[in-house]
Amino acid sequence: MKNCICITGLAGKFTENITKKLAKELDLYYANVINMLEFDIIDIRNTINICGLDYYKKLVAKKLKELTTYENDIVYLNYYILQYSECRPVIREKFITIYLDLPEQRYAKLIEDENLTELEAKLEKGVYKPRNKHFSSICDIIVKCKNKSETDIVNSIKKEIINYYKKVERYENRSKSGK
Repeated sequence: MKNCICITGLAGKFTENITKKLAKELDLYYANVINMLEFDIIDIRNTINICGLDYYKKLVAKKLKELTTYENDIVYLNYYILQYSECRPVIREKFITIYLDLPEQRYAKLIEDENLTELEAKLEKGVYKPRNKHFSSICDIIVKCKNKSETDIVNSIKKEIINYYKKVERYENRSKSGK
């Protein structure tokens, strides 16, 4: 059974903030995989330049596996990590994935507030619809964030996690009884 929670979304700082609030409220171990890797390897860009992106992706997968050894942790993952084929098996097997689905206008406002570089801001243009569709197709739980405060979003996530486990339990009980 999946014993870790992964929260992801298009607006990084917003999603990370929600993840931290949920972890604090539920008294769970919080982790940001990118920050952990930055601590471990100091300079991600330099590591990628020297060792290659494939090496970096393997480091990310290794860090995710390490996190699954803790019980009941909550992890913030960005869009890119969810794309890495090296990470997908670990995520699929060990993490309940939750996508914070923001309306496009709110997303655009949050991206403005993230103080992105000119290049990063340019890269964010036009990616909302395909990324939103992709997240919606790969995550276990989708939390609609339209017209919700951060507190409301945290409460919605808690309800959705409970519903998720109820569904899993019903499915397992049906499987055991042969129905």
